[in-house]
Parts: sequence; structure tokens; C-alpha cells
Amino acid sequence: MRLPVTAFLRRALAALCLCCVALPAAHAVQQVVLVLSERGGVYEEFADAFEATLAGPGEAPRTRRVAASATAPEATLAGSDLIVAVGVQALRDAVGWPTPLPVLGALVPQLAFERLAAEVGRRRPPASLSAIWLDQPPLRLLRLFRQILPESRRAGVVLGPDSAAQLAALKAAAAQARIELAVETVAAESEVMPALARLLPTVDGLLAVPDGVVYRRDTVRGILLTTYRHRKPVIAFSQSYVNAGAAAAVFSTPALSALQAAELVRALPPGRAVQLPPPQHSAYPAVAINRQVARSLGLDPPADALALKAVERATENER
Repeated sequence: MRLPVTAFLRRALAALCLCCVALPAAHAVQQVVLVLSERGGVYEEFADAFEATLAGPGEAPRTRRVAASATAPEATLAGSDLIVAVGVQALRDAVGWPTPLPVLGALVPQLAFERLAAEVGRRRPPASLSAIWLDQPPLRLLRLFRQILPESRRAGVVLGPDSAAQLAALKAAAAQARIELAVETVAAESEVMPALARLLPTVDGLLAVPDGVVYRRDTVRGILLTTYRHRKPVIAFSQSYVNAGAAAAVFSTPALSALQAAELVRALPPGRAVQLPPPQHSAYPAVAINRQVARSLGLDPPADALALKAVERATENER
């Protein structure tokens, strides 16, 4: 028996709907080129975590790894939808390649990204260049400061040419955390220790923020020794500082940065050219505490998990 045309159309439409439900949604990105500043180390750690996260439920975009190079790997770029540049050198090389592919930077400091974006200028539309910054928002640093020094009233910070632009954000975060902020500003490495000598007698501890003049290989040891002699803890921005003698730090690991990058890629809407969101801070902070240093300074820091919860609350406030 032949079905009436209307009944046939209804059944065909129902079958088509079922097929649409059964098929997984296509990703906007089908292939990603991972450009690594160096082989091994934190860059490979990022790449491994990125690929593992990207592989999870549904059809996963493909990835291809290449080393940073001033010469574009044309064969690798062919058929790709997005470049993820891991590290400053990889980002610098990738934005210089003659390709319209959008570029997402990872494991890059905010200042380095902003300088590079300014250099690129109008050669790239804004939605084709973005990054997940290594830097932590000031409020996270101040929340951790409060966890290490719950009775503290005054925090000190030494700013240099790179970090001076963060002063307004630091003051706003300090007001939100109800901590008074004392600031010393320097223009050269030779001014760092005198500034620290003026600052430390007036504060409960020191906030370390990334700056190429203040915190460099030649100054870090002296800063940590001086603050320790003054019995003032340092709240820093990397695990390596905690290993060297800072009381605590809030930072992002390569694996956490990779998780955020992979989530960003999977969330890009399908069906149109890839448009990246604006640059952003890390969404997943980590905390490290040097308990030996803290105890020697007469401090009783909370468990890492509790300190991390306080920092994560600051993260929620930023959204």
C-alpha cells in the first residue's frame, strides 16, 4: 500500500530528525597546529595535556606538532583551522607566518602578548589573535596573601617598568581584599634593593608581580634573603619562587593552561570561520606553600586545598 504524500513526508522528516540527533555536532576546528617554543619540558607537557583534553567526548579535532621556526611549515598548515602557539617564541614566529589562520597563544605573559599584538597591528583582525595569559589577576595574589597572613593589614609591592601599568588593578584588588597597599616604583635594577629596604619596615609581607627589571635572575636571591631577614613573607607568582624561598605562590601549570585552551577550542561555534574570544587570564589557578619557610617566620598557613579555595573564590569574582 502506498502512503499518502503527507504521511510519507512526516516519516521522512522524523527520520531526518533522528539522524540529526544521532550525529555529534561538528566542531568549528577540525585540525589544530601546535607550535612549541622548544621540544620537551613545559611545552611538551602542555601539548600532551592539550591533546588528552581535546580527545574527550565526541569527535575530536586532530592535532599536529611542529617546532617554532621563522619559516612557516606550509605543508602542516594546509588543511588546518587554528594555530596554538605555546610559549613566547612560538607565538612570535606564528604571527609572522604568511597565513590567515587564527593564532591562540598559551604559556605567554600578558605584557609579552600585548607588545606582540601591538606590533602585529592591523595585519590581523582582533578575533584572529588571542591568548591565555600566564599572569594571575591581582585579586588572587591578595587572597592568598590573606590566607598566609590572616591578620595582615598592609602589603608591599615593588613595581618596575613592565609592571607599573598594573598599579590601578593592584589598588582596586587591594581595596576589595581590604588590604592597604604600599608601593615602591623603580626604573632600573640598581634601585630594587634600596626600594625594598624602604618598603619592608612598613609592611606585613611582599607581593611579587612579574617584572623584567625587579624579578630577574640577578635580583631574586637577594630579594628573598632580604625579606627573610626582615621576617616578611613573599607571596609570589610561580612554583620556582616557592622552591627558592617564597612563602607561597599562585600560578597556573602547563596542564591547567592546556585544559583551558582545549576547552576554549572545543567551545568555538561551528559553521563559520574561527573567531577567537578576547585574551584572558588563566581560569584554573594552582597554589603552592613553602611550609618550612612559613613556620620559620612564625606563620601557620592553611592546607593547600583551603588556600586554593580562597583563590578560586577570587576567580569566581572576576567572571
